[in-house]
Amino acid sequence: MAELLAKAEAADQVDVPDGMSIPEELAHRRPGWRNLPAARAKIEARAKERFEREQVEYQAKLAAREAKVEATGRKPRSKPPEPPWKARYRGTRST
Repeated sequence: MAELLAKAEAADQVDVPDGMSIPEELAHRRPGWRNLPAARAKIEARAKERFEREQVEYQAKLAAREAKVEATGRKPRSKPPEPPWKARYRGTRST
């Protein structure tokens, strides 16, 4: 306990860089902390829009593939398109 008190006293004695006021610095940074939930919501909304757009594109590719199968009567030789979440995380997740 005495060691912790000594470290706290030593930290209190250290000079703060010129022109820096700890209370002012904290007051300056606090508004940014309040913005974090809004920023997170904005990022999540963008991710949802992107996923929905990629899902529509994926469904269109599947429909075109099926139409080609019906038109030719043959199974395509190429790989089927990957779902949006799988394409984005290729190599980072096990399937």
